Amino acid sequence: MALDIKKLKQEYRIRQWSVVVAECQRSGMSVSAWCESQGICRQTYYYWQKRVREAAVSDAFSTQESEPCIVPAAAPSPPPFVQIVPRGSAAVGAVAMVVRIGATECEIMNGADIDVIERAILALGKIC
Repeated sequence: MALDIKKLKQEYRIRQWSVVVAECQRSGMSVSAWCESQGICRQTYYYWQKRVREAAVSDAFSTQESEPCIVPAAAPSPPPFVQIVPRGSAAVGAVAMVVRIGATECEIMNGADIDVIERAILALGKIC
């Protein structure tokens, strides 16, 4: 079985970046202030955050059997409470609710399929 070095390197980077994103979110500081204090370019931070989120969504929507999620030692444990804020609009395609886990949020539209909602919440849980 040949090792896919490129894939291994990317997975390693995603794990590193997820630790950085989690540290920023736990800091209580604005992204700009935290990045400045850490000597990280704000655009670089947002790139890392985007790639971590994309990887989490990709994992959540994968139809293959996946291995258990490896959480870096420095990553926080999942929050004990998930706040779900219902919205007033009932029109299909309108935002029905916003799910917030830590500093990350996901909008759920009216008429969304239950499988999509479950996968979105799983993805949020992985990146928080």
